[in-house]
Amino acid sequence: MKITDELTIQNLNFQLKTYDAVTRTIAATKNRLCHLNPDAKAKNDEVVAAMESIKGKLGRNIRKQLSYWPIWTEWLVNVPGCGEWCGGKLIMLYYYRFTPICKDCNADLEKVDKRLVCTKCGKPAKMDGVLEYRISLKDFSKVSSWWKYCGLHVEDGKKPMRKVGSANDWSTTGRVVAYQLGEQFVKQGGLYREFFDLRKAKRELTHPEASKGHRNAMAKNETAKLFFAHFIQVAKTLDGEDFTKPYAHTVMGHTNFVDPFYFVEDLEKAA
Repeated sequence: MKITDELTIQNLNFQLKTYDAVTRTIAATKNRLCHLNPDAKAKNDEVVAAMESIKGKLGRNIRKQLSYWPIWTEWLVNVPGCGEWCGGKLIMLYYYRFTPICKDCNADLEKVDKRLVCTKCGKPAKMDGVLEYRISLKDFSKVSSWWKYCGLHVEDGKKPMRKVGSANDWSTTGRVVAYQLGEQFVKQGGLYREFFDLRKAKRELTHPEASKGHRNAMAKNETAKLFFAHFIQVAKTLDGEDFTKPYAHTVMGHTNFVDPFYFVEDLEKAA
């Protein structure tokens, strides 16, 4: 079921953005403390402790807000390593598009010479305060389009890198979430950790010339891609939509399809 209530969506988005802002502030404050006194432990600082407490409260608020989304309550909450931050970010990435709009005529804003300008009245958004957004639903028809949106696709046999001085055609947030999930799956264990171990062992055979760190990174990336494929499959199952298996299975005839971990009963009901 897709949540379309704008206030509910905005509340989750607000909590996530505030959580990100506090996290960045904590990191910057720790760096300053280490610069002032390299021998001091930042975790013992009262200011850092207070901000960590606020961050913890925000995390709990995000978890409460996520209870409105079935994909969290029916699946993500049971996945080891997928906390409320990753869950919330994935929901925002997959379901919703936030388009900035003009406060005067409600038309879309577009970037012109690094400034947001109204497409209808031509008024720039600068000095207008906090931007207003129109929320619309996204629609990823295939696993490959979801992968590409999150920067997990391949171009010329390699993962595309960020382009300096120009906009990417994929979400940097999606790639950050994928990286965080890969790290957490390895640390927390579970079925995704088992998959990581299998891919790591395979890369040791297929890429013996690569460094250990490179093989680890490849295995983590493959594990993240599997999870993102599972995400769209679970989302479409819960939303009552048809799910198309990846190209490798539908066209190339691969038979090693892996169903979502921790969601077996729901897939059996849907079948």
